[in-house]
This record gives sequence, C-alpha cells and structure tokens, in this order.
Amino acid sequence: PPPLPPPPPPPPPPPPPPVSRWSVAFNGVDSYLWVPTTTGVTAVTLWLWLDSDQPTSVNHLVDARPSLTAGYFTNFGVGEAWNGLYVDGVDSVVQWASVPTGRWTHFHLIASAAFTGNVYVMGGASTIAANFN
Repeated sequence: PPPLPPPPPPPPPPPPPPVSRWSVAFNGVDSYLWVPTTTGVTAVTLWLWLDSDQPTSVNHLVDARPSLTAGYFTNFGVGEAWNGLYVDGVDSVVQWASVPTGRWTHFHLIASAAFTGNVYVMGGASTIAANFN
C-alpha cells in the first residue's frame, strides 16, 4: 500500500489578549485610584476617558503631594512640579477646559525630580486631602 501522508501541522496558537480588557469608572464625587507609596517616581502616564460633564468642583487628574510639592494637575491648574505635560503626545500647558473629552486621551506628566510617595488619580479635593500621607 502507498505510504500515509504526513499529519497536518498543528493549528496556530490563539492571538494574545489585548493589553487591557478592563477600565475603572470614577463617579466624580468620592472615587479615586490610589497608587501606594512608590519609590523613585519620575513620571506618571495615563490613558483616560473624561466625560464632557465633569463636575466643576476641584478635581485632581493627578496628585502626588505632599511627596512632590506642587505635584498636582487639577481643573484649577497644573502644579509647578511637573516639568513636562504631554497630552496625546504634544508637549503643552493644558488648562482643564482644553483637555479633550468624550474620547480616550493619553496624559504623560514628567516630574521635576524623582519622588517617593503616593499618587492619586481622579480624586476630589476632600478625598485626596483626607488620604495624604
């Protein structure tokens, strides 16, 4: 009888999962993300979706105080401790009103010096103040 053909090759592996399948929703009142004490932080990078109806009370996009004096980015301004602020890859001084809304936006803040401490993301002023270390 003729020889059997070779077996077919194995199927390819499944594709890798996406980088992230999860996101966090903030209520604009008392929810925030806390990155506990971290050593030698020189930059903070985030992908955020901001709704167009963000509350007008003080909101912290990022707050690294008291470890990084003036290390905040709020709807009232950007602290002097950030040497660079990039929004969607563009180096700019951004006011809260000009932050893109209704889409995913990339934020990259470069600290004026390495710091060790907590970093809070998307918190209200009272929530952040109550949790300063």
